[in-house]
Amino acid sequence: MEPLFAGTPPTADHAWDFRGCDGGALDSAGSGLEATLMNGAACTTAGAVFDGSNDYADLDDWEWGGALTIEV
Repeated sequence: MEPLFAGTPPTADHAWDFRGCDGGALDSAGSGLEATLMNGAACTTAGAVFDGSNDYADLDDWEWGGALTIEV
């Protein structure tokens, strides 16, 4: 199987780090976009923890377009 991407990965336009946060995280790329953990999702030193029932991260609205990748 060949890799889907070869070479230097692109720089992220937006990134939220939930390790050790306090209920949410600001976009580390400096856009000011916030992600808020909802319905009992929690921050730990390892990142966000979801119970598999109804937890989620609510992201501020922004305009999407062009190529897109999501890493979890």
